[in-house]
Amino acid sequence: MCIEVRIRCFIAVDIPLNGEALTKYNMLTSSISSAGAVVRTVEPENLHVTLKFLGEVEEGEVVEIVEALKDVKRGAFTVELNGIGGFPSNRNPRIVWIGIHEGYTELRALHDEVEGVLIRRFPREGREFKAHLTIARIRRGGRALAPLLERFAGEDFGTIHIREFKLKRSELTPRGPIYTDIEVYPLEDRGDPGEG
Repeated sequence: MCIEVRIRCFIAVDIPLNGEALTKYNMLTSSISSAGAVVRTVEPENLHVTLKFLGEVEEGEVVEIVEALKDVKRGAFTVELNGIGGFPSNRNPRIVWIGIHEGYTELRALHDEVEGVLIRRFPREGREFKAHLTIARIRRGGRALAPLLERFAGEDFGTIHIREFKLKRSELTPRGPIYTDIEVYPLEDRGDPGEG
């Protein structure tokens, strides 16, 4: 009997932090962890903006997805990371995120094109795409984070030049998810605006 292997997949843009931005991020997640809520923060190496979550996909279908995503043709761009907030609200968050200002339009266009090339296999999402960088998931006591969200509301985390997007595998473990790149898709370099 053949058992079909299923792989939990998503499409994302990695957000690598370094220097002052990484120092600020570590300070922020340390403050979140000690604020009195039960939380799991995201390790810096796992930071990403999800373009589309695919869920459990049969191994054979992954090859088709890899090929379909080669039709995405977008240029490289810069994102500016600024401010933090919570979903569904800052008063009692379940998710804490860093906001994306410059580059939001480009991320949305990339998301739309990804959805377009996968439409035959994966229906478009019913909810509006909201580009954000998840940095913590709250299990209990989200209200304790409200003062912290207010304090960091305008914090600047710098700019990142986005040169690629990825098809990634997610393996859930008791210590948190493990992400592995399945395929990397370079974005067309239309002039490097530099990094701040």
